[in-house]
Amino acid sequence: MAACCIHYSLLVLLLGVTPYSGTLKCHSGTLMKFGSGFTKEAVTWSPQDTIETQPGEICQETFLVVDVGPKSLLLGSKGSGKGTEWSEDHVNHYAQEPGIVAAVYTNFCSDPVCNNATSSDVLVTHLKIPSLFDTSTTRCPVCLTDKAFCPINFVFCPKNTACYSGGITVKGAHLSKVKISSLNESVWEGLLSHKLTCEPKTQNSIYLWRINGQSITEDGKRKLSDDNRTLTLFNIVRNDTGPYECEARNPVSTSRSFPFYLEISYGPDDPIISPSNTHFHSRTNLSLSCDAESIPPAQYSWFVNGVLQASSQELFIPDITTNNSGPYTCFAHNSVTGLNRTTVKIITVLEPVTLPVIQVTKTLVKENDHVMLTCLSNDTEISIHWLFNGQSLRLTDRMKLSQDNSTLSINAFIKEDSGEYECEVSNTVSSKRSDSIQLDMMRE
Repeated sequence: MAACCIHYSLLVLLLGVTPYSGTLKCHSGTLMKFGSGFTKEAVTWSPQDTIETQPGEICQETFLVVDVGPKSLLLGSKGSGKGTEWSEDHVNHYAQEPGIVAAVYTNFCSDPVCNNATSSDVLVTHLKIPSLFDTSTTRCPVCLTDKAFCPINFVFCPKNTACYSGGITVKGAHLSKVKISSLNESVWEGLLSHKLTCEPKTQNSIYLWRINGQSITEDGKRKLSDDNRTLTLFNIVRNDTGPYECEARNPVSTSRSFPFYLEISYGPDDPIISPSNTHFHSRTNLSLSCDAESIPPAQYSWFVNGVLQASSQELFIPDITTNNSGPYTCFAHNSVTGLNRTTVKIITVLEPVTLPVIQVTKTLVKENDHVMLTCLSNDTEISIHWLFNGQSLRLTDRMKLSQDNSTLSINAFIKEDSGEYECEVSNTVSSKRSDSIQLDMMRE
């Protein structure tokens, strides 16, 4: 049994029947942490804030863990509320099937700052973890998130189990835990405005907003309502994701929301085709990849010479020939923004060059005579390079190359021109060097 997607809302309601007279000072704070292994290793958490209880209230602390194998969620709450002091710590298991663990630790106490657990060890040590199960060949999508969009991993399920999708609503504190609500389900880059609201509305409270831990003030991008409960964002861009936090304060308590990340759809940006090469050797495999910045991930299609070849991010063509040359187009589409982007790469497939041959007018040359060497090749679209005694030829004022470098002319031949001459032909995927030709000066 593997968890597909678990959403939560933390309302924390501690129902009590025995009021406490007087006031107490209690630790205060909230914790939300995504990670892995929270059912095996404790997480340290010691909030420094404190609050004064109202008459009839006591201190409380709660840890909730949800574990779906590759991912865990830990929620923590410390504060006050009307409740009943418990004689011992209490752990409830809400799910302990193969593939998922969900359990909560709760402590109610009536001494000053008695809600003083410093880690989730008070929960972890009481957990009842299912024994290991034999796995089957069934693979289930696994996701644990507090957002609408959820990246999915896959795990192999225990035998005799099946995939499922579910949600968990956690209720348990008289404290009204504030949260941020988003008025629109879909938010995309370029949207003119979007509103976030701090819920619930309570009397005699003031509201504060933060982004990335910094206080939010009004500017051209952000505007607050008269009561500060609603934050309006203008001209949405992809960097407006947050995290956002809202905080409600009254004369006796403070409540801060969990960080809220705005899911902003954007893109696709112009696709990038990899590798950057444009020339490829014939009789090899062509493998191209296309990537475009996009949320949600873009859908890809490949066109070659205007004809659809594949509906995937990768394009693979085995054993290519010169007939595979032409324009290759990557088409990227975002189903939420409705935007499309394309990138075109001109691919040239080349045959390897053949061995060139040097044709020379004479190999025994009189002093001050003229001699001409020609590099013969059956290939086209090639470059020609000359070598002398194994090194790149350095032209003198008596030497001249034709426009395509295929012919080397030497005027007024001297002794220093004697030696081995070679020509090398190449294209972008291969090269070949001719056999050498020896030129010597004729003795008088």
